[in-house]
Amino acid sequence: MFGLQNQGMLKSTKDRLDRQAQRDGKIEFYEKQKQNLKNTEAQTVEEIAKKLEMFHSYEDEIKAAKAGIQQLTNASCIR
Repeated sequence: MFGLQNQGMLKSTKDRLDRQAQRDGKIEFYEKQKQNLKNTEAQTVEEIAKKLEMFHSYEDEIKAAKAGIQQLTNASCIR
């Protein structure tokens, strides 16, 4: 029984907290990337299109990170 606990915490709880921290780190990273895009200049239509593509890519990564933890949470509730 004691092998399943880590500093008074169940392994499943620790794993969930680790996943949440990892998700938060990803979200923070992509939010910073979006902010950096705002600080870069685009002169041509191609550069603007590239910035927009990158922005949407970052948005997709944020949504995926949020959805991934939600799916894991739902799966653990079903067990």
